[in-house]
Amino acid sequence: MQTFINQSLHPLFLKLAGSLELAVQLIWYYPVVILCLFCGLLFTIKFKFIQFRGFSHAISLLRGRYDDPDEPGHISHFQALMAALSGTIGLGNIAGVAIAISIGGPGTIFLDVAGWGSWNGDKICGMHPRNKIPKCKP
Repeated sequence: MQTFINQSLHPLFLKLAGSLELAVQLIWYYPVVILCLFCGLLFTIKFKFIQFRGFSHAISLLRGRYDDPDEPGHISHFQALMAALSGTIGLGNIAGVAIAISIGGPGTIFLDVAGWGSWNGDKICGMHPRNKIPKCKP
């Protein structure tokens, strides 16, 4: 039985593995990198470099400058910012940027800035259709 499997199925699986490897090389290497870079630059330009303009606003949110207890909603600005950051930043992302800079050099900083653009575009597009829920009173 083992001989039958080795002679008949093994070459078939080798051909299948080779075709899958070719498909991965054609689709996932250059096209995905180019698409991610294009989207990051598009969002950066469309939102007028929000990753740089909005940095001081994020610091103001952290300090509580815009907090108002009578405002509608259940969470503060700080909690909303932390929830948005916790969903996208993790150990893998931090370590990935550090490794990319150490291996790829200063050119990876440009790719990281483009990544910030696509991250901000994702957050802006996600916040646009939201609904405000009235504050729950116990």
